[in-house]
Amino acid sequence: MRLKVLVIEDNQQVGEILRQVVDTAGFEPVMTTSLTQARYLFAEDQPETYLCAIVDYALPDARHGEAVREMLDAYIPVIVMADTDEPSVRNAMFKIPVVDYFAKGNAQVYDYISRLLTRLDKNRAVGVLVVEAIERKRRNIQQILQRYNFDVFAVNDLKKVNRMLSQYPHIRLLIVADEIAGQSGILLVEQLRQQYSKDRLAILGVAPDKSNGVSASFIKGGANDYIIEPFSVEEMLCRVQLNVDYLDVIGALSEAAHSDWLTGLSNRRHFFAQAPDFLRRFKSSQVALLDIDHFKMVNDTYGHDAGDAALKAVAGIIKQNSADGLAARMGGEEFVLLLHGEPEVIRQRLDGLRQQVESLTIRYRQQTLQCTISIGVAQIRSFELDAAIASADKRLYCAKQQGRNRVISD
Repeated sequence: MRLKVLVIEDNQQVGEILRQVVDTAGFEPVMTTSLTQARYLFAEDQPETYLCAIVDYALPDARHGEAVREMLDAYIPVIVMADTDEPSVRNAMFKIPVVDYFAKGNAQVYDYISRLLTRLDKNRAVGVLVVEAIERKRRNIQQILQRYNFDVFAVNDLKKVNRMLSQYPHIRLLIVADEIAGQSGILLVEQLRQQYSKDRLAILGVAPDKSNGVSASFIKGGANDYIIEPFSVEEMLCRVQLNVDYLDVIGALSEAAHSDWLTGLSNRRHFFAQAPDFLRRFKSSQVALLDIDHFKMVNDTYGHDAGDAALKAVAGIIKQNSADGLAARMGGEEFVLLLHGEPEVIRQRLDGLRQQVESLTIRYRQQTLQCTISIGVAQIRSFELDAAIASADKRLYCAKQQGRNRVISD
């Protein structure tokens, strides 16, 4: 079920644009034109079913932001839309915990809101660690980050940082003051960069005004970015979003480089890069080569798009059966799988995988098709993966020769 986004907007044209923005972003728009109507609809729902509300600052029955405050009182994150970019209104809104504030006249606003909705949804799985000794400052940053749905942690001691990062691996952003109880935040950044790359952990340094080069020292020490105190709520949120977006982009690029574009499994290159570490961790390992039987016939009979559907379906079953191993698409209709354990247990697992593929019905457009796989398995001895793959390939050939749809092992 899609999360809902409550839209309270009395301008019909703006409301329709927002409805499309919300729907395109993957959420369910709940459209209202007044605070009274929103109260009526909202009374039937639970707050946790809503991602947020997009609220017009001046409504016919709530001329001065009353609807904004009422939604916040109901624990709904609020994005404010206004006809004006009047500084006094903007400042008043950011003094209460709204997510963001936009003037309707800016054509770029709606694209930004679309990305913001996606970000609010993703942020629930993103941890942020605030490292600041002064409680007032620490709480201020925590409260700002909570507007954006981040899972926020805070410490006042540098000694606790490594323990927190180890205990909560979903922490992706660190915000650190230049000095914490007499200790250097910049030195902490330098130490952390020996353990965490910039695409694993983004670091935002907080430098005081007239800092005599502290901001530059943060960057040279390995921080992704910095912000100068005193900062506005809006500036902090923009900096944070920029850095978390950077992590997403780098993650997507890394995923694209390591994955097979069609099936989502690892590609051949990534498999061979990961295999040595797997073999060091697991002494008793086997490699299996899996090949879809009569795949050319599938392509010739149903078309290449149907062949792609078959590849994705088989890859899905392989992925389900390889949580404790390594799986990849080698090319064409051939896959490779590394598993650890006793040979007979692995053989039984692979035969179970074969049976799952055999019983699978693949639906493509108005047609259904079925396929089978042949599997060759070999023991890996003395870390000789290439030799084991060659041996598995011979057994795969034997499986084909003996009638296909079977597992042949050592």
